[in-house]
Amino acid sequence: MNLFEKATREKANGEYRLLIVDGHNSHYTVAFLRLARLHMIIVICYPAHSTHIYQGLDVVVFAVLKHYLGVERDALLRTTGKAIDKGNFLEVISKAYVTALTPELIKTAFRKTGIWPFNPNVITAEMLAPSKETSVESHLPVPTSSQPVKILAAMLQKLQITPDSDADVISEGQGAGPSSTPDQSTINSTHTRRSTRTTTHLEILEGAVAALKTTNLAFLATPIPTTSADPMPTTTTRTVQQNSISTVNKAAAALAIVPTTANELLLLAALRESQSQNLRTEVHAFELQASNILNEAYAQRLCAKLAAQEEKRNKKKSTKLVGDGLPRLLSGDEFYELAQEKEKEMHEATREKERKKDGRALYNVAVQEWEVEEQARKDAKVLATANIKKAIKAWEKKRDSAKAKGTRFTLIKPKADPATKAAPKPKLRDFLGAVAESQEPESSGDDVGEGEASAGMSGSDGDDDDDDND
Repeated sequence: MNLFEKATREKANGEYRLLIVDGHNSHYTVAFLRLARLHMIIVICYPAHSTHIYQGLDVVVFAVLKHYLGVERDALLRTTGKAIDKGNFLEVISKAYVTALTPELIKTAFRKTGIWPFNPNVITAEMLAPSKETSVESHLPVPTSSQPVKILAAMLQKLQITPDSDADVISEGQGAGPSSTPDQSTINSTHTRRSTRTTTHLEILEGAVAALKTTNLAFLATPIPTTSADPMPTTTTRTVQQNSISTVNKAAAALAIVPTTANELLLLAALRESQSQNLRTEVHAFELQASNILNEAYAQRLCAKLAAQEEKRNKKKSTKLVGDGLPRLLSGDEFYELAQEKEKEMHEATREKERKKDGRALYNVAVQEWEVEEQARKDAKVLATANIKKAIKAWEKKRDSAKAKGTRFTLIKPKADPATKAAPKPKLRDFLGAVAESQEPESSGDDVGEGEASAGMSGSDGDDDDDDND
């Protein structure tokens, strides 16, 4: 900021100046904004993820600089046979820099981005459209439908060729004789069908994936991470009556017919076999419905857990004031007040962290002292126990001696002194609270801001100008 102010002071001649920056944290510190307001510098922030449209360096300058850097690189390789390395990089980039960054090119960058002369029409709606590769349009929480289910069901129907179909083809070509062998044409036809079937399987799968990408469940067929807002496929259940409501079941009447011919007997047997197969299929269908219901309940629990994790992650405090991605007037009163409040919060958080660090250090010292005292108390207790045992043994010996001699024994039996109670172990919360109460605020919030402002202006303003001279 200091470099920008000095470079534009004479040309501004007391008028307002415009500085356009990106949303990096260093571009809206209180020191940075106070200096801008003091010198009548209007600071505007680019919208997030839009420097390829608005920033002159990305739109014009870097492309030309890259071209001339390639020219200098090739010239170095032709003349010396060396490639760019740490030893010659500055020499190569300086030549390209001087050649590319001409006043005309810089003016072109400002004109191409519509900054000067001011022309908002250079930014079209097509330029602001989201990228097709990175668009998350399919992640909108729209209601689910049966279209994805129908797509997968159609895919499974097309893939019903079983692995035993090759054997069936060879069996058909063998004829009626059990010992006949297939001819070469039959084998070639079999291999052709196998190759065709493999290709068809791949095409069916690719077609199903492509169709699934057009539905609201497209996130299942793309590498985009799944979020809790993604819709889940729902289970559609059907009863026997719903499946047979459009057809008249005449199987019961047909099964009641008494066969009189051999053909009728064969047809009746086939009908009974078909009915048995339908019953097995019906049972399997209900089992699949039950499994889908349980899977859906399980997926709902996982979705709720994922949503809770996302909510917890989003609640974390952010140090950014421009996280919504919108352009902002950083030097305005409203944002300046927000930056001051945020800086006070960060300063208080830093102080609180230091207080906790000091409290933990005091706590560790107190714990070490407590452990030494506790060990000394235990050692003293062991020594006292040993001494009292010796005293009791000596007393018992004297008592037995007096008893053997028939003399009167008047010594009192030794007793152990009351044991010293263990001191309570220090608690961390006591030290954290003690440190917080003992440390008085060094200064008020406004004084903190002033101190940080002076430190920022003297130490960090030079770094900000690397990205701000557009």
